[in-house]
Amino acid sequence: MTTVGGTLTFEGICTGSIALQRSGADGFGYDPVFVPEDGSGTFAEMEAAEKNRVSHRGKAVRAMVEKLKKGG
Repeated sequence: MTTVGGTLTFEGICTGSIALQRSGADGFGYDPVFVPEDGSGTFAEMEAAEKNRVSHRGKAVRAMVEKLKKGG
């Protein structure tokens, strides 16, 4: 988390690799080719709950929720 001019910014990191072929029907953008290290298959192959567990967006949102629970 960083603070810039009174604005809180949260970051999530998802490491992985690029698949040689597109796979999966869900998602958008790079989802059919991005394979996260701690997932099973590409983002486009994952159920929403698994993708949210491992994605950079999901990690950033969880960090934000924890900060808000503690009183912002």
